Amino acid sequence: STGVKKSDGSAISKAAIKNRIDRIIKGEDKTRPLSDDEIKEVLRQEGIIIERRTVAKYREALHIQPASQRKAL
Repeated sequence: STGVKKSDGSAISKAAIKNRIDRIIKGEDKTRPLSDDEIKEVLRQEGIIIERRTVAKYREALHIQPASQRKAL
């Protein structure tokens, strides 16, 4: 699949980014789930520069609910 350039110039596939988003969400605190913007910042710290709306698009493609609907009481 096509991908995006990382901050170090290397490329990462869309599938790898989706997989990373899935792992970030699976590892989050379920009482305070991460917003798409917070996920974007985690990825940015790993050198993956994408927009919040792209995070939302990939999250939806993975059939993962938004943070407000993932919250466990």
